[in-house]
Amino acid sequence: MGNEVFDQDSVANSFRALKANAIHQNVTSVKQRKALLQKLLTEILAKQTEIEQAIFLDFKRSPLETKMSEIWLIVKEIKFAIRYLNNWMTIKNVPTPAVFFGNSSHIQFQAKGVVLIISPWNFPFNLSFSPLISAIAAGNTVLLKPSEMATHSAQLIKEIVENVFEKNVVNVLLGGRELATQLINTPFNHIFFTGSTAVGKIIMGAAAKNLASVTLELGGKSPVIIDEKVNIKSAAENIIFSKFYNNGQICIAPDFVLVHKSIEKEFVEALKQALQKMYPPEKLSDNTNYGRLVNEKATAAMQRFVDDAIEKGAKAENKIQIDIAQKFVAPLLISNVTDEMLIANEEIFGPILPIETYTTIEGAVARIHKNGKPLGTYYYGANKTSKRYVTENVQSGALVFNQAHIHHLNSNLPFGGSNQSGIGKSHGYFGFLEFSNQKAIVKTWWPLEMAKIFYPPHSKLSKKLAKIIVKYF
Repeated sequence: MGNEVFDQDSVANSFRALKANAIHQNVTSVKQRKALLQKLLTEILAKQTEIEQAIFLDFKRSPLETKMSEIWLIVKEIKFAIRYLNNWMTIKNVPTPAVFFGNSSHIQFQAKGVVLIISPWNFPFNLSFSPLISAIAAGNTVLLKPSEMATHSAQLIKEIVENVFEKNVVNVLLGGRELATQLINTPFNHIFFTGSTAVGKIIMGAAAKNLASVTLELGGKSPVIIDEKVNIKSAAENIIFSKFYNNGQICIAPDFVLVHKSIEKEFVEALKQALQKMYPPEKLSDNTNYGRLVNEKATAAMQRFVDDAIEKGAKAENKIQIDIAQKFVAPLLISNVTDEMLIANEEIFGPILPIETYTTIEGAVARIHKNGKPLGTYYYGANKTSKRYVTENVQSGALVFNQAHIHHLNSNLPFGGSNQSGIGKSHGYFGFLEFSNQKAIVKTWWPLEMAKIFYPPHSKLSKKLAKIIVKYF
């Protein structure tokens, strides 16, 4: 599929059909939108086994991990939208200042129109259907392009969508870079992209030419801070689980650890013990609980990170196991990391965890901001002064205490980054807002037109009233 030759007219024809139906879709009722979401929910539940199999074929992820990180999250998001859609779609009354007596003010939520969703390969179902749910809830028509790098998943996504939606409501096109290039240069009203920062810049540049709004869910180097008052064993186990889930191929995975210098040796030992318990190195390549990287290119990147770090003085805390042909990289802890190493500057997106140290919380925060604003920051420990400093000073998409990436599971929270790590928010009501135009409505219900007082020619009364308004309103 990655080399698939698509019909050049397919983009234009699909866009035309979606655009023609966008006005109708915008005025669909709560009942109609819920029916579409319920139909999608039924199809996802019916296809659970096929979803697990498709992802296993793409990169050998454990079916249990797929059930939790893909199927459950989609099901949860659909149910959440169905439950609250009535409230989301209701026209909201907002206060009107007294100076505008005789008017009432409201906000109406209308669809943005025709939207493009470009989803990634690492969680192909979750990150395709999660924004799709929000887009449908907001009344848009959608063109969805799954990643060509997860071929079996992309094909099943297309099948599921075609079983649920008419093609003038949601359409799926399969293809690689050539298709993506044509799509982002098509005048969609909104583009939702999940992927790398580098590609996000290209998406935003193309969207600007059509004045399309964008949601960019990117990544970056999400840090972990370990303070000196931490439950070492508990923190180490949670970090190992969070980092090596899906082989570290998660945008919100811990990218590097900053551990207080006073507990460095003890904490590294706890990480090694947790790693031994969850991912024993003996015959790890045959362990069905541990998957693969998506392709040989990604695997070779891990080799490049390791070689560069070791050459520049880093220390591998456990055995290095990399097989590029098999797309296999065993979990690896690397200490003695310094600023000039690639793993200190580039997003890793794989099963390598660099370990650095700090002595002051101010120094730790300064280190974090060297890589821009992260998608997530994870703080483990009980030092109240340091926790307060981090809360006030770290700029990131999310801040989580004594856990990692759990915020992603809560549909009541906005999900997204800031600047380099993303633009816009998703999930639940925030996803609904992202795909909506919040239209201001003002109704005049008092027969007297107050504004006439200020029509020219300006009288002494109008000038006096202007001074009163400026002073008191």
